[in-house]
Amino acid sequence: RANNMAGRITCNIGFRFERAGLSPRTFQSEEMVINLTGNRYFEKIAIVDVTASELTFDGLDLIDIGFLWLKNLDASNFILIGNQNNDQSFFAKLDPLKMLIFPSMYASNQGKKLYVKANAAPCELSWGAFEK
Repeated sequence: RANNMAGRITCNIGFRFERAGLSPRTFQSEEMVINLTGNRYFEKIAIVDVTASELTFDGLDLIDIGFLWLKNLDASNFILIGNQNNDQSFFAKLDPLKMLIFPSMYASNQGKKLYVKANAAPCELSWGAFEK
């Protein structure tokens, strides 16, 4: 479904190491602001199978995708993300209940494709894109 919007995305990103017997340490903590000039976005739920499949952008009313986001809704399985339909093309592993946001270099309206694959059992993926 496409929705109208305008503005920006704000992400608070931090890396913290904690282990018994050691003092906790934060390595990086940063706020990232992504300004959007477009006014549309979409969100979908996809069932990700154990064989690679393409996330389809067909029928979406977006002119120029700026950023994609994906969230694994499964509590126990991870999802692999890649740019081709083979095991060597996966560039990210989305752990259970985790989210990922990245620029649209793999968006289908840029002439590229995005593939996903679950590790052990089918699971749900919430995903969407923001117009630039």
